[in-house]
Amino acid sequence: MVVAAVLRRRWIVLAAVGVLVGAGAVGYALIPNGHENPSSTGTRAFHVVHDATTPPVTTPADVQRVARVRHSTHGSDEIVLATPRSASNGRLVVFVHGSDEDAMTMIDSSQNASLTVALARAGYAILGDDAGGNAWANPASITSYVHAVSSVPATYRASGVYLIGESMGGLTSLQLLPRLPKVRAWIGIYPVCNLQSVYGLSKTSDLHAAVDAAWGTGLSTALAALSPPTITAAIPAMAFSSVDDVTVRQRDNADVCLSAFAHNAPGRATLVSTAGIHGDPSNFQPARVVAAFDTA
Repeated sequence: MVVAAVLRRRWIVLAAVGVLVGAGAVGYALIPNGHENPSSTGTRAFHVVHDATTPPVTTPADVQRVARVRHSTHGSDEIVLATPRSASNGRLVVFVHGSDEDAMTMIDSSQNASLTVALARAGYAILGDDAGGNAWANPASITSYVHAVSSVPATYRASGVYLIGESMGGLTSLQLLPRLPKVRAWIGIYPVCNLQSVYGLSKTSDLHAAVDAAWGTGLSTALAALSPPTITAAIPAMAFSSVDDVTVRQRDNADVCLSAFAHNAPGRATLVSTAGIHGDPSNFQPARVVAAFDTA
């Protein structure tokens, strides 16, 4: 997900601003003792590993070799389900896309497809949904994802649901945590975790207009509730983010999400510190994603 200048295919640059944390902020206690954002003091409440591994080049044909891809519609939204050609493990991964992306991103974007291929080989089904496009976690997009998950045959989700939220999709995926059954783990790929940090851009930006359009008269309520959102799930969590990402800043987004997850489930939150700018390929690490879900 990107805004203003194209960084790579289907992204536009997002300039992040400070997240509202500390006393009186809407959201959650960042760490058990209620101190300030741990990233601002140099002490984090979660594990940090440094890994700039990049994924293999992957094509839609590679996805088709390991998965059966099915298309359906719900209203004006396309829903895509990739089911493993090998034995299913009964686990469903919901890919929650970023801005200017859609249900097919998990198939036709090389970086995302690398995750789809690895997950399908491991027995996971993978679900994508247009969900209103640039919806910025509005209620209609949440309802769309809930419907899409409920439409998946039970055999592919009997053992749990796993969420991947990319950029804008990070915010949406956090809203899905209490709405979907049996969510076992969450992964964010340079995730947006604070709507205000995005909306604080110039009022002339395309992003500002997109958030206005997505929320309409509910914008003030959204900014209060999602800056940052409340996270109560006590599940394993992982985020991929680079300190060099100046569009969705690590300290204002990934660190914020992971601090909340670490508070709820100590020792089960991990930051994978990657390289490069927003959209860098090092944020897509198939082996690490599969391992995180397998052990959740």
